[in-house]
Amino acid sequence: MTMDFELSNEMKNARRYGIQVAVQEVEPVAKEADEKEKYTLRFARKAGANGLIGCWIPEEIWRKRRWFSRNTIITEQIARVCMGIGLNITAATFGAENIHYYGTREQKEKYLPPVCAGDAYLQAPIRNRMRARMWQVTRQGPFRMAMTM
Repeated sequence: MTMDFELSNEMKNARRYGIQVAVQEVEPVAKEADEKEKYTLRFARKAGANGLIGCWIPEEIWRKRRWFSRNTIITEQIARVCMGIGLNITAATFGAENIHYYGTREQKEKYLPPVCAGDAYLQAPIRNRMRARMWQVTRQGPFRMAMTM
């Protein structure tokens, strides 16, 4: 039995889309974003609208179908042009696992969809031997959510 490691047509299309986004959208702002260490909110919103943020969050919370492998392929192409912007996409949900696994249904519905849409991002405090606990979720400013202990 042989294994086929070729990408499916759907995944090849995702790769082409990722290259297109990387060249047309990311490359023009990559240098400035890196030099100013700037979070690219405009791009985050576009990435959210295209399903690139929080692909692991269940459909019943986000109400949009996500494809983890598609997300990975597209993010890989974006990171080839600018690792910082690629990290913006993948790290936007950093800390959301606490809400997903331990939060109430209301917390999940309130805090996870804005993150997936690119309208907000989460931060997770890491301390006590790399253990993070969610004690309180607060909204800070129009686009930022922070989990504080």
